[in-house]
Amino acid sequence: MWQWLFVWLMFDSLILYLLRPFFFFPINGLLPFLVAFAFLFDKSRSNKLQKNHILAWFLIALGLLLAIVFHVESASTVSKQFATAVSAFIIGLKAINTKAVSDKFLKLISLVGLVYALVCTAALLGVSRAYLPVSYLTGFNDGVPVIRAEITTDQNYQVFYLFPLLLSLVIKQSMILRALQLVGLIAALFVIVRMETRSGLIVMVGFAAAMIFLPFWYRRAGSALYIILFIIGLVMIILIKLPLIIEISQGMVRRFTDSDLSTFWGRVHSLTYLFKHLFDPSHWIPKGQSYFLALYGNYPHSSPTSMYLIGGIFSLCGWALLVFGSSIASIKLLIKRKVDMNEAAIILGAFSTLVICLTLPAPFFEQLWLWIGASAGVVLSYNYRREKSARNKKEKGL
Repeated sequence: MWQWLFVWLMFDSLILYLLRPFFFFPINGLLPFLVAFAFLFDKSRSNKLQKNHILAWFLIALGLLLAIVFHVESASTVSKQFATAVSAFIIGLKAINTKAVSDKFLKLISLVGLVYALVCTAALLGVSRAYLPVSYLTGFNDGVPVIRAEITTDQNYQVFYLFPLLLSLVIKQSMILRALQLVGLIAALFVIVRMETRSGLIVMVGFAAAMIFLPFWYRRAGSALYIILFIIGLVMIILIKLPLIIEISQGMVRRFTDSDLSTFWGRVHSLTYLFKHLFDPSHWIPKGQSYFLALYGNYPHSSPTSMYLIGGIFSLCGWALLVFGSSIASIKLLIKRKVDMNEAAIILGAFSTLVICLTLPAPFFEQLWLWIGASAGVVLSYNYRREKSARNKKEKGL
């Protein structure tokens, strides 16, 4: 049940997008109720919240409570954000089986990414403007209007739903599924390029490179061979369609070569603000995001900074303990090859979401907490297997 909830949550923006012409459906608002339902009716063995998780969430809640008391954030807004973030974390944590991450689960996650890529591509190609609408947002660069597309969510957040299609690269699949995955990757890159999101392209290419390298790191010859064939197919398509690719990519190229680096400096200001005021006791009490807005004219493009502003030092410490703590612990297991390759793929997925959120105002974004919960689940599953193995050896020794 937890794995199906994982997939359900990944579909959140797509469900809202497809239902938008008909009615509004608050899918993420249902998360606490769905989690409660799963606790009541799912009796299978799964990972449990640990004391360090509970402590971290308590610190976040304490900071939010102070924000409400000092009237720097809306009580209803932060309460909803907190409830959905906790729910997403629990879903991710419990979706990871204590024995192993199955091939079926990775295929389901990849299917979500494939569906997003194909739907977004169809929308950009104008297949059905009534049911697959595209919003075009206009900005200005040196007085010249710049138009960027937006489909199921904000351009900078779309990559959260696209990169998962690559997770199944590490498992054995038929050539038909490999070909379909190749089509999905091309569609995903097309979407990101047309949306002109630099961070999305960097993360997508970086994640693809990591997934390609993973079988070699684990010395899996069979998986590595499929990866090589996948790369050959991708290179051949690029060479055949190179003129078209160059034409489509003009907007993205301009985004990288443009002299206007305002969005880049906005991210720099966000991070420097955090480090500048981190050890200033007067900023340990929540200031609210409106405080940063008044200073720089925009919200902070950094999740740690956003959390510091929203919940002060308590919320930041809790956030860092959960997000950075889980990521560091899981990456250590990957580097030492203590987990299998499927679990390593989950860890890389979680790390990718963290990288994206470092440059976005998304401290409570459900997709981040879903993957962070999954990485924490991998760590717990490894500890469970290690302790079980130690007990078995001790019993045999007796």
